[in-house]
Amino acid sequence: MGEASAVMVPRWFYEGIAQYFAESWNLFRGDYYIKQALLSGKLNAEALNNLANGRLLYASGNAFIRYLAFTYGDSALMRLMRYDSTGWYYDFDKAFKAVFKKDAQELFPDFVRFAVLYYGDFLADLPVASFPEPVPELIDRPTAVFMLSKKDSLYLVAGQEKSIDGYFSLDIVQLKKNKAHIVKRISGRLATQVCLSPDQRFIAYGEPYYSVESEQVALRFQWRIFDRMRNKSYPILNPMRSRYATFGSGQHLFLAEILADSSRLIRYDLSTGRSKIIFKSSLPIGKLTAAGDDRLFFTQQRPGGDRQICEFEKGKASVLKGDFSQPYAPVCLSGRYLIFNEVRNEQPGITVFDLQADSVVSRWMDQFIYWVAGTPVSGKTLTVYRHEADGRAHFFSVPLDSLLQFSPNVHLPSPNRYGNWQKKKPLLPDTLTITPQGSTENEIKKQNKHFPFFPMEHLLSFALPFYDKEFGSGFYGSTVWLEILQRQLLTAGFWVTPLHPNRSIFLIDHELKWMNTDISTYVYYGPVFLTIPEGTRRQINFSLHRTFFLKGNERWQVGTKLSANYFYHHFKKNAPYPTRKVWFYGPSVRASLTYKLPTQRDAALPQRTFSINAFYFTTISGSNYKFHLIETNAMLGSKLLSDDFGIVERFSFIRQQGHLLPFQIVGVDRYYEFDMPREYLFSRTIRGLRENMDTDQILWNAFEVRYFLKSSTPYKLIFLPIKNVTMDGFLDYARLNSKDTREVSSAGLQLSFGDQLLRFSLGYAQTFKAWQKYDQTYFVRLAVQELALGK
Repeated sequence: MGEASAVMVPRWFYEGIAQYFAESWNLFRGDYYIKQALLSGKLNAEALNNLANGRLLYASGNAFIRYLAFTYGDSALMRLMRYDSTGWYYDFDKAFKAVFKKDAQELFPDFVRFAVLYYGDFLADLPVASFPEPVPELIDRPTAVFMLSKKDSLYLVAGQEKSIDGYFSLDIVQLKKNKAHIVKRISGRLATQVCLSPDQRFIAYGEPYYSVESEQVALRFQWRIFDRMRNKSYPILNPMRSRYATFGSGQHLFLAEILADSSRLIRYDLSTGRSKIIFKSSLPIGKLTAAGDDRLFFTQQRPGGDRQICEFEKGKASVLKGDFSQPYAPVCLSGRYLIFNEVRNEQPGITVFDLQADSVVSRWMDQFIYWVAGTPVSGKTLTVYRHEADGRAHFFSVPLDSLLQFSPNVHLPSPNRYGNWQKKKPLLPDTLTITPQGSTENEIKKQNKHFPFFPMEHLLSFALPFYDKEFGSGFYGSTVWLEILQRQLLTAGFWVTPLHPNRSIFLIDHELKWMNTDISTYVYYGPVFLTIPEGTRRQINFSLHRTFFLKGNERWQVGTKLSANYFYHHFKKNAPYPTRKVWFYGPSVRASLTYKLPTQRDAALPQRTFSINAFYFTTISGSNYKFHLIETNAMLGSKLLSDDFGIVERFSFIRQQGHLLPFQIVGVDRYYEFDMPREYLFSRTIRGLRENMDTDQILWNAFEVRYFLKSSTPYKLIFLPIKNVTMDGFLDYARLNSKDTREVSSAGLQLSFGDQLLRFSLGYAQTFKAWQKYDQTYFVRLAVQELALGK
């Protein structure tokens, strides 16, 4: 199929074929998500392209590929990938239908039939327990729930307060008259497991801490302790790669830290603030639990991906003995029982291990999949959760006595023949390895320091002919090369017309990360777009850009950019300018500050966003026009009154001084249909106003009131999905330093939709000059979100 097929082949196929050839079918990479989608009625052909649920997309692609290989043989997949009807263009849909006699949409229901017969028969033989008692629904999407006081209906809850939130919070919540009220927000940036001390005084949790290291964005976690008695939160230790922790019986917190080539257990003393490394291992450590201060249990992952539970006592670690299958998430209850999940026949269950008897005393396997939450309510009750048709985790409390009623020898129904597609094995053993030779932390640092970063992976190259009535014949093409860690990217493109060389286009873009700095080189030769002076432009930009996270907080980012710029403009013969050539070059600097509280609706209605940036450019000796320019931009976005209503405000002040260019560089341009960068120009638009207004100074503002209508629809406009739909009222305003017209503005309504990058609008605008009605029009508009959000 070739490298270029990535843009012609659906994502489900190349992700599914990669999983099929690299790994066996397993619970966490496929089975669990297929099973949940089937039971909730969401397993259909649309699952193959469900970008909103990436796990289901991967799982359905993986499963469908295995079904095709089981039904038609591996040779059918080979014929599909080698299909070549013309030699010019690979048409996946045509190839699929030629090989399988049906398209993917028609064939997927055949796979669903197999899934219904397999999972339905398997799960129907499992019991459904009645003893799990639902925990009150306190927030939209909880990830952990602790009961702090049954008398006061007080809970500690982690998760997303609202489903549209793009972050996780940690709150103390009180239930009054069946309504949840947040009493205290402990953190709005939760990123780790939450731990509650046995006396319920201390709460341990971690927040993300970002930095730029070795040309990559590094993520660590800053652990903090919230003291309920003092109502105060404070940081402990330095930021580290640790997601899991547990309290001992006293004032000791145990944390599992994962390094590049090893992992270790750290004991932190809350009373003294001192820490000590108590255990090191070459295998990664996962969730852990404590049976007192001197006895810990934790999961480890062996090479190949299998899990085991280890016991740490008196400075030594040993594997917990027993016939366990993929044990996961251990919790110690009442100091005697170790409770954890096991996976048998791809069906998770809950196992109870008696630490005194040193044996398994109970195994509970239910038709519903219950996961140990790791948040015991008391010494006699365990908290578990399960996912239901709404896709949310629902929490339940389970009495220990109910768990102990089951036999340790659980009987599982045998898989039937309709699940045989799951047995297809990769040609080679599973390729997952945890600690490959030569991956020590020092060696990784040496590799990261190697410069320049090679080899470069070839992503795409093509060259095709074309014919145009105006320009005649020619050819166009592109090539893209990328280093595997994305530290170097090279893109080149061309559009060549031999009969009209001045209308040809050549561009090269080279991006390099070195010394935690983004180094960019951009070269362009070709015509000018979205500007009045028609002709040919040559442009070279070289820039150094760095990004900083304020105190490791990804919401607050500071950017600095230093550039060297060269521009040459050659006008057409009939251009109304005193000269046919303009060239100028010089340095520029830009600084920016951005804050964003993430939400699922960022593309349409920011929850809370603020940014400000300043730019300065000056020409130097050798330019035939000498001037300098200052630009300041600000943006504010926020919801108001409700989650469906908010505002977006954008502001710019631009001033140019010196020997002004003969063509427009500052002012209002007439291309209001495009809200995107104007090459090297600094013009703004007024919706509905199709005029160019030159000036040396402009004050510009765009104010929008947005009402959120719908998050998604099944429709597309060509390639742009119709989702994140809003109805906007807008007011655009510009004040120019001009003798003719000083103030122009417009007001109107627009219907907008799109994704994080592009938004499309259909609207009506009434324009004004000096606040007098001037014109009215209907319009369409395409916006680049990065500009629209003021970045």
